[in-house]
Amino acid sequence: MVNLSAKIKANLEHEYSMPFVVERSVENDVVSYLCNPDNEGKYYFQLKAYIKHGIRLVIEITPQKFAIPLLQELADADEEKRDCFYNYINVLQENGAKVTFLVNDLPLPPKDQWPEQWQNFSCKIEKRPIPEYNGIDDEYSILSEWLEHGINLIFSLLTIKDIGVDEMTLAVLQAEGTKHDVQTVRYERNPIYRQICLMRKGYTCAVCGLNFYETYGQIGKNFIEVHHTTPVSEMGENYKFNVDKDLVPLCSNCHSMAHRKKPPFQVEELRNILEEQTYGAGVAILNESIENNADLDFIVGVVKATSVLLFKTQKAKLYYFGKRFPTKYNLLQMKYFAPYYDGGVWGYYDVKGIRTAHRYELDKFESRDENDIRIVLELGEYHQLVERKPIRLSLAMYTHALTSLQSMQKKADKLNLERD
Repeated sequence: MVNLSAKIKANLEHEYSMPFVVERSVENDVVSYLCNPDNEGKYYFQLKAYIKHGIRLVIEITPQKFAIPLLQELADADEEKRDCFYNYINVLQENGAKVTFLVNDLPLPPKDQWPEQWQNFSCKIEKRPIPEYNGIDDEYSILSEWLEHGINLIFSLLTIKDIGVDEMTLAVLQAEGTKHDVQTVRYERNPIYRQICLMRKGYTCAVCGLNFYETYGQIGKNFIEVHHTTPVSEMGENYKFNVDKDLVPLCSNCHSMAHRKKPPFQVEELRNILEEQTYGAGVAILNESIENNADLDFIVGVVKATSVLLFKTQKAKLYYFGKRFPTKYNLLQMKYFAPYYDGGVWGYYDVKGIRTAHRYELDKFESRDENDIRIVLELGEYHQLVERKPIRLSLAMYTHALTSLQSMQKKADKLNLERD
């Protein structure tokens, strides 16, 4: 039997590089997990996480018994920390959570009325409904994600120190451009800002549109790098950090390319370079050229791992493209769509309609990002092309291709003749 407490503990310690205590508790048939940064004196804070009736997630945060120093540090938080704190509450609410934060048994006041004395505090984060989950792995994923949100919310007001500095950690800090004489690892607001960036902007590369989850399946979930549009080394002591302006999600390739010059390429510069290199000679099509653009009525799109079964059983009704869909494709010509999975194309759908929609409307597991708008195909009748061996294609940026039904039918006829 999997020990969920141990998994949550290992994840938190990996994420924050500090020891945690995680214990399982059962009350009125509700299983909850109590966790706190490990300390013998009970000087910090404790979180309680539980799921009620399979639809409502609750995270409760309270100070531990002897947390007077913690309360004082919360009260003394400077303007930058307070900005980060309120920013984090806002982004939780944008993602459908209800946040109730009390200071001295009163609702949290506006930022400009920050309480000078904290006798106590309590926080309750509620997320309802939560994504359907099947099995302990899904439950672990949901609990871990929202426990981290609770911890990040409190950490946004603190400076947490971990005296265990290894060479790798020191190298990472130096690479980030820190100007501190590092005697301890300072868990400052960079990781909190990073999380705010990802909750707002999602895990899709802002340049090329790569989403690791869509491309690699479960192992790519919640994986992306975060790029500082203004280099950390150029931020002076009085620099006013702005998450929306200063941080952007990039895949590993685009992040490396951004740093090929100093100062780094801006996101829009990289987009223009990629657009020119990928689509500058015309639309991306299959290996053979099709001279008459009017024939390009057949679009191919890669299916993410979590949706393959839906397309295999011909039950799919919609398909949405990645964020960086080529602007040179003529949507009005697209009459047919072929899902690309298991090594190629097996059949195609009639396209009933084309529209746009927010990503979170299409995928309930996605964070709410009002700027993430996708092109959506409404699918009609399915037509089988091949049965035993798929039609293999060269895809632009590993995600899509444009061709004609006539060309695809010829490829299918050739494969079917080989089979016979």
